[in-house]
Amino acid sequence: MKRTLTYLFCACAILCGTLSCVKELQLDVNTLYDDTPGVHLYFSLGEDTPVKAGITGTQDGTSNENVINTIDYFLYQQGNTSANAMVHGHVIAEQISVGTSRDGSAVSVPAYSVNVGDAMMKSLFSGGANGSQCDVYIIANYPGTIDHEGNTSLTYLQSLVVNTTFKNTEQTQFVMDGQGTATMIDRTKIDAAEGVIEMQRLASKITLDVHCVRYVDVVNTIIGTGPEPDTTYQTVRWTPMLSGMKANLCMGKQQGRMDGSEVMEAPTFKYTKADMTRDESIDTLYHSIPFYSYPRTWHNGDEEEPYIKLELPWSTGGNQKQFYYKIPLAGQAIEKNNWYHIVLNVAIIGGEDFEAGVEITGKYYVVPWETHFIINAEAEIVEARYLTVPRSSYTLYNQNTLTIPFVSSHDCVIKDITFSRPNTRNNPVTTDTYVNETDTVRTINLGAGTGGTLRVNDRTIEFSHTLLNDISQSTYDTSPYTLTFTLCHEDAIDDYTETITVTQEPAMVINVRPNSDANSTMSSSGHTAEDGYVFENGTRSNTDQSATRNNTNFNMYVITTSVLPSSGQLASYMLGDPRQEEFNNTLGSNDNTWSVSRAPVDGGSNRRISYYRPSGEDTAFDDVIAPSFRIASSFGASAPLNRTEALQRCASYQEDGYPAGRWRLPTVAEIVFMAKLTTDKVIPRLLGNNTNGSTTNYWCNSGYATVYGGNSTTPPASSHSYNNSTTCNVRCVYDEWFWSKSDYPTVSRTTFNWGDQDL
Repeated sequence: MKRTLTYLFCACAILCGTLSCVKELQLDVNTLYDDTPGVHLYFSLGEDTPVKAGITGTQDGTSNENVINTIDYFLYQQGNTSANAMVHGHVIAEQISVGTSRDGSAVSVPAYSVNVGDAMMKSLFSGGANGSQCDVYIIANYPGTIDHEGNTSLTYLQSLVVNTTFKNTEQTQFVMDGQGTATMIDRTKIDAAEGVIEMQRLASKITLDVHCVRYVDVVNTIIGTGPEPDTTYQTVRWTPMLSGMKANLCMGKQQGRMDGSEVMEAPTFKYTKADMTRDESIDTLYHSIPFYSYPRTWHNGDEEEPYIKLELPWSTGGNQKQFYYKIPLAGQAIEKNNWYHIVLNVAIIGGEDFEAGVEITGKYYVVPWETHFIINAEAEIVEARYLTVPRSSYTLYNQNTLTIPFVSSHDCVIKDITFSRPNTRNNPVTTDTYVNETDTVRTINLGAGTGGTLRVNDRTIEFSHTLLNDISQSTYDTSPYTLTFTLCHEDAIDDYTETITVTQEPAMVINVRPNSDANSTMSSSGHTAEDGYVFENGTRSNTDQSATRNNTNFNMYVITTSVLPSSGQLASYMLGDPRQEEFNNTLGSNDNTWSVSRAPVDGGSNRRISYYRPSGEDTAFDDVIAPSFRIASSFGASAPLNRTEALQRCASYQEDGYPAGRWRLPTVAEIVFMAKLTTDKVIPRLLGNNTNGSTTNYWCNSGYATVYGGNSTTPPASSHSYNNSTTCNVRCVYDEWFWSKSDYPTVSRTTFNWGDQDL
């Protein structure tokens, strides 16, 4: 039964007429709750059900699922739910009474009156024009007290945590909430404004239907004694003792958050036992009393994965023994206000161990709790089958092997195997696929580099693939491998399956991040679309720079590494923070007035650059490479600049939502590193051009470095001295390793913001 709260604002304290969206609720036209002039707020409960403590009602009329004992209401200016509620209050059921009319007769609809006042009405409805709205949030049956004089913003209220053990199956009430709007009809008329809020319970409901066969015949094998023993077979008939059947909900959640999200640290309850009740029309069909749990998620095979434990005694030859069945819940989540119903036909003997049990599955139904009935389609279980893995996804960080355990009732094989990785050399990026196999196998060679294998053993899956991490060589791994496959029963490959994904990341990973404007065309006549959402000092960059641009690669490249070459020019380099320790907001000027005044990422008044740390200009920083840095795309290309211009350009550069105040000149080592990656054909050319014998100068931390073009393997020169009349190209970089941990890692692509922070 759906719960709705109807509320009306009335201009003269008289409520009359039939309420829309509600089932024939009507208040006597002569009813006068309050003779005080002004505007009043009335609450009533829809569908002819009084809002009164002790009223029960659910699909079977037993479990108090629709009782409303208290109401906390909060009204906001529309679109301003982040602020405190303008009108709010707490109502208990005893205050919501049927009342009396002027002639002394009873009023048919319960209601509660609150004086709102005309001035507040205008403010709440943004002037009170017809059709204007306010936002409404209602909490019913909240345990404890909500501080109405404290924080009443919608975000805060929906973050409140509710605790209920659900240890007994008969609950007295359920926490509910609802969100919607009230619409102004005419502030000068009797019915000023109206609306309907649909209420949802925070908890979820779980029920079980069990149909059991009348008996099971089990064939026992008897081996005789002696040098040539005879083998005989004995049939034993087991009969279920249905009146002794019980069910247990295991690993439900005791706490829930009002917005329906999971309280990750909330405790679970292990067992909530309930008797099973017999269906009067079918003597072998039994129903469980409802179980309840707050929202939660899990992975198949988790230690605290929720399930139903069914207890069923069986008898044979006058002897009785207790058997157990483990019934997993469908999916990997229990969600707010859902009804999860399981229909099960039991035709096998269970396990004798309560903690283990025989795992069986049936038909699962997930419907909104308000649904009045579920059509039960039987699922006959004649064989104990199960297959579970601890997790469906794994990530290996510079690891070459992985063992995945699994639990299965039958022998397993693997199928639908794909092993691939992105190829970052190409622009746009392509995919290298080493295996794409649909047949079922137990062992497969994966290929790729040093090769690899995927093998399913008795109860484990073994993955092995050696990464190439020596970047002193010309061939090495720079992008993650992704392995996906399906584990399945060998004799039922489509019915019992688990799909698993393994991501194997090498010691160095290059991620290609296309600029959001990358689908636009940059021609020799220039680029005039969105210009890559690139800003320089608050101004959208839209000049034609094609004459000085050496490539038109619209990708940003993020280089993340934990290894450097053991030989060659990069052998002396080190991973670390390339930025100087002190802030420098002048960058060649007497003050920072060269920087535009704009809003910072963390809010507050407009300001200029304030906490900028450029690359260290001392030659000691020449050998430092950031452990993870982002390289600007070709959208950021510019004409050659002098050094002061280059420093200020990178400091005030913003691309595609990565804010200004965080970009800097690369170090010498980072320029050499970029050039090596191009020479090794790991990434496309980002520096210089493709003409053999050509050279291009780029600003770096301590001066400028010369990059050789074409197919040259000559590494860039070390830093050159300069004077401020020298002009060079610039390719800015962004310290991904540092700023990805910020509370504000990115901003709107279309708005310039200062991202420098005193961290």
